[in-house]
Amino acid sequence: LPVEVLRAYLPPLLECVYNGLTVSHRLESESRQNAVLELWRSLCLRVAGYGDNELHPETGQIWAIHQILSTVDALCVASPSDGTALRHWITVVSRVVDCVLDAFHTRVLASSLYRIPSTGHTKSVNTTPDESSGREEKTLTPAVYLMEALLGVPHVTGKIQRPYRAMLTKVLDTGTAGHDVLGFCSAVLRRLDVMNTENTHDESLVLHVWSSLAGGLQRHVDKCGDSTHGGKLFESSHKPLYEAMMFPFRQLLLSVSPSKPEEAVLNAWRGFFGSLYRVASLKGTQPNAYVEGLCDRILLSLSDPDETTKWGKGLLEMLADSTRHVVDLLDLSLRIPTRRRRGGEASDG
Repeated sequence: LPVEVLRAYLPPLLECVYNGLTVSHRLESESRQNAVLELWRSLCLRVAGYGDNELHPETGQIWAIHQILSTVDALCVASPSDGTALRHWITVVSRVVDCVLDAFHTRVLASSLYRIPSTGHTKSVNTTPDESSGREEKTLTPAVYLMEALLGVPHVTGKIQRPYRAMLTKVLDTGTAGHDVLGFCSAVLRRLDVMNTENTHDESLVLHVWSSLAGGLQRHVDKCGDSTHGGKLFESSHKPLYEAMMFPFRQLLLSVSPSKPEEAVLNAWRGFFGSLYRVASLKGTQPNAYVEGLCDRILLSLSDPDETTKWGKGLLEMLADSTRHVVDLLDLSLRIPTRRRRGGEASDG
């Protein structure tokens, strides 16, 4: 498909899709929705089939993917606030996202080769919005772009959360199945921090996103453990792993939660930590030293004496459960690296 044809016809067709879906969810017209979604599916498949080599994407295809995903972003911005209307809207957008995930392979959506501008539609196939001003445009992988769009929908509460969570989990599974898993992880954690600052989502949703992300990271760690390069996981890339392990503690410290975290959160932390410890043991990278580093970070984050009076039951339950799990896994036959006592006397710990 020539670039000129793509540039001429894709934007107006996507505008038709947007208008059709924003009207159809208000009218609750299933036949209208199906017709518009069929057009959407066809456009996704056509863009996915553009180009000959996934390892060398063409500029026109990257531009077209940006147009597709910015349409999803526009739908998210237009989400209704009314509970009933929001429920129907989530049903429609879930089908929209399914079409994107079905049409594009993980190696496209989670690939740094297909990074797209973080802003909305671009006017030209060959330029980005800031190119004329000389400023560097922030770019994201398609999976990160999609996650940020979906997480931008505010105040999804109650029973509506179930289909919304399912949609988020599908995108998280896609992002953690690509090559830059740790980069995707860091981007999602930054977005969760923004959600906490804006206070637009309840704690259970934030922790659900983290649990799904931790599950994907655990699979990534297990895969690294089965390869000959697993030891490198703990060399230069340890920071995102620590950040992911620390997130539920920071979240529960902020929230002063009066209730125990969901079992899914506790299970996700246990599984993630267990895989990290197993791989560290297999690759001879001093697993007890990794545990010590993690515990130091947890204690440091909780060391403010003014904060101890604010600890809620959720944080205390998380600390108790994780401590039991760490102690159960810790290999006491291994020497903990030598640390210096006050006065210069060495101790083997």
